[in-house]
Amino acid sequence: MRYPTLPLRPCLELAEERLAGQGIDSEAQDNARLEAQIVWKGDGDDLDLKPIRRAAREIGALAREGVKDRDRIEGEAAVRLFEALAGVDPAVLDDPGFWRYLSVGFDGFWRFIEWREYKAFRKDDPTPFRKYFDGRAPNECVLPRMYRRILALGGHEDPQRQYRELAALPKATDFWRSHVIRVQTSASPAVVRAFARMQRDRQLTTKPLREFVKWIRRVRSNVLLSLYDDREADEFVGELRAAFDERQAER
Repeated sequence: MRYPTLPLRPCLELAEERLAGQGIDSEAQDNARLEAQIVWKGDGDDLDLKPIRRAAREIGALAREGVKDRDRIEGEAAVRLFEALAGVDPAVLDDPGFWRYLSVGFDGFWRFIEWREYKAFRKDDPTPFRKYFDGRAPNECVLPRMYRRILALGGHEDPQRQYRELAALPKATDFWRSHVIRVQTSASPAVVRAFARMQRDRQLTTKPLREFVKWIRRVRSNVLLSLYDDREADEFVGELRAAFDERQAER
């Protein structure tokens, strides 16, 4: 598969141009500035960008002002992004340059990234927020972390596509970033799904959630949670939550 990438320096330069209000869009017919910076990798047939362009438009439209729970919208966007990348070779998705190309080259993706991390953005200087689009830290960079959210839920390996329901939990920024994507729990999709259902139905606030995750880690050190199916994962999380609630009540 032959696919487009952006080296780091051109990515930052193009980001500065976007911040200055200059249009850069991979969908434009006359787009010499962007095209000159793209480095094509791989061989064989070119990656079909049509599903990605469509997803960029849809995701960009989700970036609405007045939305308080931006992480929930990120979950909705993650589903669209993941499904648009369904046919992309895993080696491509491991390339930071590919994520840089998506992040900076598409108006819709850039608009969403800027909207999602609006607190970090500073005009004319991408340094404070470059981690959200430069692809070097996939657990921080907005698009790859969205993709990883769906992977953690099982992605296409779950025939029921439960990620479509569970990806957009309310008020769940800390849940996804700190307790799923960045830790080994993400390697156990059935447990992640059970954990997400628990958080959806009986949400723990930040402090008790962090304590509950420590309980999961202790079990994970002795049990192969990755072997659990959904029934076993629901039983595991349910029993652990019951014991946790009992301990909390005793305090």
